[in-house]
Amino acid sequence: MPVAAGDAVRSHLSAWAARGVDGHFCGPEPWATIEDTVATADARALVGAAKPHEIVYMNSLTVNLHLMMTAFYRPTPQRHAILIEDHAFPSDIYAVASQVSLAGFDPATAILRLRPRPGEAALRDEDIVATIAERGPELALILLPGVQYYTGQRGAPGFQLSNPPVLALAPVAASLRLFAEAGGMPALTYKAARLTAYLEALLVSPAGRLARRVTVITPSGAGRRGCQLSVRLAGGRVGEVRRRLGRAGVVVDTREPDVMRVAPVPLYNSFGDVWRFAEALADVVHAMDTEVRGRGE
Repeated sequence: MPVAAGDAVRSHLSAWAARGVDGHFCGPEPWATIEDTVATADARALVGAAKPHEIVYMNSLTVNLHLMMTAFYRPTPQRHAILIEDHAFPSDIYAVASQVSLAGFDPATAILRLRPRPGEAALRDEDIVATIAERGPELALILLPGVQYYTGQRGAPGFQLSNPPVLALAPVAASLRLFAEAGGMPALTYKAARLTAYLEALLVSPAGRLARRVTVITPSGAGRRGCQLSVRLAGGRVGEVRRRLGRAGVVVDTREPDVMRVAPVPLYNSFGDVWRFAEALADVVHAMDTEVRGRGE
């Protein structure tokens, strides 16, 4: 979170103390139109929108998913299936199942799941296209993410309910200023591709300290991933690895039994940070291996 986010939030708290409900219409950033302050050219560049009315800030991810499906999921007895990826985020799956049940259909048969080929972690584009062609007559909705959360594979205002929460939006405005100072998305995308490629090289190099200990399951190539790499650890134990990395000041996300998600963020991570992470991971993995050997396991 930007350092300036705290000042932005305190500013609106002060406005509430001084103006009360009139803060919706008075002051430098009236809350009734607070979203206009972040519907900037920089914000549009982040999501690829051409016009201000094509973006909106509102709600949580799951609430927005329900609203979108309410608008676009129009099932019929013959065409009521929803196509999602098999390893979708759990709350996404629950939301889809809720919408299917609400429409009177059975989630067990109405939810079609895209699965990677045996022995692979990521979906192939040609398999997605083939499934859509094969099951098209059954499909009422295709719901796929921009970035798959597990592997890292890669008309809005009409859905807005009231003005967005002011205290949630204030840090967004501070973040957008940082994005602009960093050169915008072109500069950050350029750096992200190189940071992640460097991380991948450190993790999988045959001559590296982690050789044969980790496998990157995120597709290679900048066009098929963002800055996240999902890494499978030989032997699992990702929970213990995460705890030990945390004690070393490294924050990662883990998915049992053996996947760790690592994301060098171009806005604030450096190539030095990436190198230090790889060294810290190697230290933890080798220390745990030594402990196992010492116990004779």
